[in-house]
Amino acid sequence: WWLWFDCDTYFMNMSVTLDSLVHRYIGLGSPSVPGGGQHGVLETGGVDPAVSLLVAEDAAMLNTGAFLLRRSDWSRDFLRRVWGTEDSAWIDHPWWENAAIIWDLLRGNSERFRQGVVPAKAASDDLQGVSPDEVRLMPQYEFNSYHPATAQNMHDSWEPGKFALSFNGVLSNTSPLVVQVLYGSYYELACELNKLQRQSSEELASDATVAAQTCIFMDE
Repeated sequence: WWLWFDCDTYFMNMSVTLDSLVHRYIGLGSPSVPGGGQHGVLETGGVDPAVSLLVAEDAAMLNTGAFLLRRSDWSRDFLRRVWGTEDSAWIDHPWWENAAIIWDLLRGNSERFRQGVVPAKAASDDLQGVSPDEVRLMPQYEFNSYHPATAQNMHDSWEPGKFALSFNGVLSNTSPLVVQVLYGSYYELACELNKLQRQSSEELASDATVAAQTCIFMDE
């Protein structure tokens, strides 16, 4: 599995593991999986092999500020389609990859709905069939909670205990100075909540350089 996280997203609860999210929503014993177990008990090991993308929706649409992508042929084809060609209509779109991914996953729905092709009434989920079978939607509070400046009582708002805090839209709703203050304040809060030692910007930059050099060494 490969994790995409926008650079304006903070891990606020480091006791939450990525594999716990994967198993909660596509574990073979999960209630989220057809035929899965009850009360979230994983009755059998492994995860649903049909699912390759885990992503969340906010109150308006799919938001790709955070998603998990499985290594699979479907995922490779998906990334190629989203990347597109040099004259792709999404290159200069203000939503960048978010717009390209939404178009790729949902573009066939208008034609299906026009033809009257809708999910069976017996489906337990009224969104079944809206996204490809390889996609599983997660609640926003699990993966991509917003700062109150963006949430504004419409989207999920971050509070202590939730996994991640996204500053998506905060700059548009405030100012560069406010964003700078919020970044610093929530960095300190993340350290406090997770009992981590705070580092200066110079120390963080040094650690990032060492990490990058280590990755290059390991890759070689």
